[in-house]
Amino acid sequence: MEKLYKIHRNSNQIDFQKIWKEGVFIFDSNVLLDLYRLPESAKNDLLGVLDSTN
Repeated sequence: MEKLYKIHRNSNQIDFQKIWKEGVFIFDSNVLLDLYRLPESAKNDLLGVLDSTN
């Protein structure tokens, strides 16, 4: 159990800036298909977030 506990980290211990800068995010087809289901404003927000990573 102690070994499993070490896998989980407190959010204070996670370097979110490093994750956003160096991480690779992989979206499954549900995220992409949701673009057709979301209201226009939500779709634009999602695309804006994805585009702002460049």
